Amino acid sequence: MLLRDRGILKAFASPELAKYPEEAKAKADGGRVHWVTDREAYLGFGYNTKLIPANQVPKNYQDLLRPEFKGMLAVTTESSSARVIGTMIKSKGEEYVKKLKDQDIRLFKLASLGFLNLLMAGEIAGSPAVFQNQVIVAKEKGAPIDWVPLDLVPANAGGSAVIANAPHPHAALLLTDFVIGADGQKLMEQFKYGVAWKQYPFKREYPERDMTTSQYQDAEEKWSQLLRSITRR
Repeated sequence: MLLRDRGILKAFASPELAKYPEEAKAKADGGRVHWVTDREAYLGFGYNTKLIPANQVPKNYQDLLRPEFKGMLAVTTESSSARVIGTMIKSKGEEYVKKLKDQDIRLFKLASLGFLNLLMAGEIAGSPAVFQNQVIVAKEKGAPIDWVPLDLVPANAGGSAVIANAPHPHAALLLTDFVIGADGQKLMEQFKYGVAWKQYPFKREYPERDMTTSQYQDAEEKWSQLLRSITRR
């Protein structure tokens, strides 16, 4: 968003755009786009299967308030956790989020993979801010973890774009066509990313949608402050 606002992106067109839903394209003029979503990572409830049995796994945000989860949950200081808070507000309201303070949720200053390592080791029982793709990879290697979607699933979306004044603009367009085309999208799925043009058994949420850059920055700061107010270090 910031690159677009600063004029660093060049609007482009591609025959590969046809299969992408409108919400996956940042529209420009003349049927062109500033970018198209080429991969997505989904945030939901990741948990250690040795600590949370299958019959106790939460199915929605309300379940996170159950007494048995007190002291068992955690999140990180990363922006992804703030996006989860923003999604919770949209789904359940700010008062719901404030109730989570009674659950003694721990706050870690860790990147997502480091946080996942704590989850696999059993230092953390569960978290509503875990990436599905990372859990799939770890689970395939035998880690005792799993992942389920909750009411809404925040999507961290990566996009393909063309830089203005690129030294080789036609090569840039060809690369973009490859990434958003069938072969490139197959590679994304091999790396366990979701793709924007496919339906999944959960409802995706894009917290930044319909916001300007400054609006999103303000919203993310508010969500981060609320996150810190309901957690313990």
